[in-house]
Amino acid sequence: MPRPSSFLDPRRTIFIGELPRPTKASELVFVLESLYGLVCYAGIDVDPEMKYPKGAARVTFNTFKSYVAGMAGRFVNIPHSYFWSMLYCSETAKMGFPPF
Repeated sequence: MPRPSSFLDPRRTIFIGELPRPTKASELVFVLESLYGLVCYAGIDVDPEMKYPKGAARVTFNTFKSYVAGMAGRFVNIPHSYFWSMLYCSETAKMGFPPF
């Protein structure tokens, strides 16, 4: 999800791991921009054979100040409706997962 008017500087790029697989790049941008500042690129890593997200992403910030703020934050909770509506606990205390 690049922004055409922004310059992609690899020195302002961070790696994000343990990303929930159903997360979209636009959702990631929304969360990071609300916390740290403008994002000029967000890309979700996809397995080339399976064509399924790996659970990692790369994000490039628009300014060095936003990049430093993002690095200083270290951990971010990403709310995702999939987990709140689809992941549930039953009365027997077992975790329930919906079939895909």
